[in-house]
Amino acid sequence: MKSRMLLVLAFCGLISPLFGMEKVECTCQTALDEAHGLLQKAKSYKVLVKGEREAALQEWKEKIKQEMASDPMVEDFCLGYLQKFTSFVKDKHNQLYYASQKDYPSSYPSYQGKWALDTTSFRDEYEGVYYAGTEKLLLKNSAPGQWLGIMLASDDDKWTHGTIRLKINMKADGTLEIFEFFKTGLLYYQPSISIRDGRIHGTYWNKSNKYHFLNRHEEKFHFEQVSNDTDYIGLKTFTRTRKLMDEAADFYAKALPRLTHMNLIVDLRSNGGGSVLQAKPLLQHLRQNKQIEHIYVLVNFKTASAAELVAIKLLEDQRVKLAGENTSGMLAFGYGNHAFTDMIDCRNIKVSFSTKKSKSGQSTYEFVGLTPTRLLGNVSDWVDQLTSLR
Repeated sequence: MKSRMLLVLAFCGLISPLFGMEKVECTCQTALDEAHGLLQKAKSYKVLVKGEREAALQEWKEKIKQEMASDPMVEDFCLGYLQKFTSFVKDKHNQLYYASQKDYPSSYPSYQGKWALDTTSFRDEYEGVYYAGTEKLLLKNSAPGQWLGIMLASDDDKWTHGTIRLKINMKADGTLEIFEFFKTGLLYYQPSISIRDGRIHGTYWNKSNKYHFLNRHEEKFHFEQVSNDTDYIGLKTFTRTRKLMDEAADFYAKALPRLTHMNLIVDLRSNGGGSVLQAKPLLQHLRQNKQIEHIYVLVNFKTASAAELVAIKLLEDQRVKLAGENTSGMLAFGYGNHAFTDMIDCRNIKVSFSTKKSKSGQSTYEFVGLTPTRLLGNVSDWVDQLTSLR
């Protein structure tokens, strides 16, 4: 009996510290610590940070913590702060997002400022009413160096009048960063954007409610003759599923023999990538086709990953000029969908971090993108601009 009592007391002694342990509160800062640990497994961390830049990353982390501590909307923008932290590692394939639809926010921050939502008078060049399809917001200077995008209208019930859709900050170097909720509710951070010519570049938001920076065909693969001397090929994806590979092969077989005019426009706008192999028939044909004298490659802020690598391949040909606006800047790592996934359990946030470095080694373009030699504005159709400029 005595020995049994001793065993019970010993067991209670073992488990009592567990009950006495204080539960760690799930804050954005604890989620940041989890993100830091997972980031160290990424290939880009090992290539770009490990060793001599680890101290700089720690300083960056402390800076993010200070920003979070001073932001009354930190809980609403937590995912964006985690994305901002990982952006220290110049690898845009490193992604953080809500694990599933049920993890999306159930509500969004509302504008509580002392200034009325005046849509008629503006205090600086950035303020104004901006559109993105069926949606409309007011960009308002809410504090020194900060602008909020406040919803005025949407066909989505979660974006009611007065909800905050985006936040833009001016950084110490005078450049702008953006935290933007997409229409779906996903939050996305971009470390460098610009606002000029009535548009928030790097987004769809613009004052004129025009979208000339997007391609105008619905099909994934499209051919047409757009003028007497100009052919047009539009390629919306390089994804290599069996169905898309068959579609692409059929498209190339029909379209490539029809490239008989002196000018060609290859439209890679909004092509998010996939595999360079999907463009191989086009690249091979253009090397052999001497009838074409000028090739214009159209790109926009949604041209990414393998599509950017295809643009670089095309630029090896002296007949090629890049036109449009800066691409996404997603080239150096993760090419070919090489990544590992894990969870930030504290917030049910999924991470996908790169496990491979691209052979292209185009690290100078990461987050910046390819800059066209011919920049096109949102004033008229980009294909029309190219055909009229020649």
